[in-house]
Amino acid sequence: QFFTNAGVPMAGGFLYTYAAGTTTPLTTYTDSTGLVANTNPVILDSRGEASIWLSTVGYKFKLATPANVDVWTQDNITSYQFSSNLISYTPAGTGAVVTTVQAKLRESASVKDFGAVGDNSTNDTAAINLAIAALNAGQIKALYFPAGTYVCTGSLTTITKDGVTLYGDGPRLSVLSQTANVDTLTFSNVAPATNRINDIFLSNFGISYGAITAPTAGRALVLIRPGRSYISNFDIRSVYQGIDCQGGSGTHISNLAIAGAFTWSSVATGSFLLKFQQHAASLEIPSEIFVSGFNVKGSSPLYLSNAIIVQACDGLWFNTGHAGFSYNAGLYINPQAVATGYVINLEFVNVYFDGGDFPLTQTNPATSNILLQGSVVPTVTHISFIGCTFKNFRGNGFSAVQSNLTDLRVIGSEFSNNGGYGLICNGLQNLIVSNNFFKNNNGDNVSADCITLVGVVGGIVTGNQALSGTFAHAVGININVTCSDLVVQNNLVGSTHVLDFNCISVTRIQFGGNRKVGADPTVVAVDGFVLPLGYDVVTVTGNTNFSNIGNTIVPWNKVTLRFTGTPTAVDAAGNIKLAGNFVATADSTLTMMGVSSTVYTEVSRAIV
Repeated sequence: QFFTNAGVPMAGGFLYTYAAGTTTPLTTYTDSTGLVANTNPVILDSRGEASIWLSTVGYKFKLATPANVDVWTQDNITSYQFSSNLISYTPAGTGAVVTTVQAKLRESASVKDFGAVGDNSTNDTAAINLAIAALNAGQIKALYFPAGTYVCTGSLTTITKDGVTLYGDGPRLSVLSQTANVDTLTFSNVAPATNRINDIFLSNFGISYGAITAPTAGRALVLIRPGRSYISNFDIRSVYQGIDCQGGSGTHISNLAIAGAFTWSSVATGSFLLKFQQHAASLEIPSEIFVSGFNVKGSSPLYLSNAIIVQACDGLWFNTGHAGFSYNAGLYINPQAVATGYVINLEFVNVYFDGGDFPLTQTNPATSNILLQGSVVPTVTHISFIGCTFKNFRGNGFSAVQSNLTDLRVIGSEFSNNGGYGLICNGLQNLIVSNNFFKNNNGDNVSADCITLVGVVGGIVTGNQALSGTFAHAVGININVTCSDLVVQNNLVGSTHVLDFNCISVTRIQFGGNRKVGADPTVVAVDGFVLPLGYDVVTVTGNTNFSNIGNTIVPWNKVTLRFTGTPTAVDAAGNIKLAGNFVATADSTLTMMGVSSTVYTEVSRAIV
């Protein structure tokens, strides 16, 4: 079948046949017997078709329109080789458009079409670069890596074309094996300062640096401003730096596995597995990025520096994954120190942050499984952790020490088996810590608390369980140093814990419903005893008269003293103001409210 230049069947067209390299007519035949000759020129039917059989010599074809206008000439055609651009291809289905076999085949190509071998021995760098050149030129749209290990001895050519697909037979079956400490695969528009690279699809292949004894540099995959792109079933192994995403929007990453090198003998400073940052030239930050079903972790011993680094984003969502086995942090939120490098709308749901260091044998600094810190210049807001796990880290489970952070939510998560604090927040605004479980923290016996808040303004701490377990904690919940505008209610602490509200400046803090496992907290009745704040009920033992509470009073919070002995609360010159002297033999409970930072006043008394 033959076509016009517009792809329409050449009905009534003329096909002239000559001896190869000449204008001497040469006969073709109507069937394979070679007994009946075609006319010369051959006249094509209404579908642009004809039955044409060749002899064993070479031919030259010339196609002409019904008006005998030349369309094309093809020389050196034999009976054993026919150009695919002269053979039609009709897809199945009503309305399918007829094309040529050549056009159909060029929709996708294999790296082996360009000379790659994939035998884990042959250097396939040049062959793969030829294939990438065809992608960049728009000659092919998809590049296939058949099962095999393709040795790369340097960086591959940057892919600059929108709408390309790279795929293989499986993330552990089709592998690019990098043998140099360099970047392997980079995607970027030729003018990244002004343009994104869009519609990139990567699936079912992997990149490995395992051929290097201990990698010291090189990123496996570099994405410069990716737009509307998809990465799935992708595997990166033994890497120094995994995926570096700079700017971009609308990228989806799923079923991702990245592992650091197992062969490091010391901490690989600067190493990471997954990083999101601002693109320097365009100032674009990553936005609307979705990461799901991931496993990104280092190895043991813990020589990977950080598993995940977030330096800038506006909409970055992680759902269901595992991260950690790192020396510094499983997640390091470290905003870039520029006004445009903000971190906004960052969320982790059902993510297991695993320090990989239990029973705490690794020598590493006092960092944290989750470390949120950095410059006070950029905005950092709307950070959420929901249903996550933070455990097995030599330092703290979670440290938020970013003084420019607002709106941090930690909900329904577990903190356990960490060497230091479970959760420590310093200098934040608008904090929610709700329905979390704390156990077996303080493994290094550093008098660390389950929850510690320092300088937090505006927050809710409610429904948390801060239990002891194997390791003793100094404090269950510690509200410390210039905190204000907090609601601390309905928390349960272990039998060996206390709630400690050691605030230098306490303003507008509301307590209620906090309890210890077992009996209520107990104090001995001495004049000026220290009242364990934050509890609704405190048991007072002994028989001493008193007129003072010795610690700072939290205004507008109530506390009920339950007496087991026969002490007397005296309305005298102290900071307790009663309706009349309280005698425990007449009543057994006294409820008071702080009306200022210096005075408690009676609310009620009763026999219970």
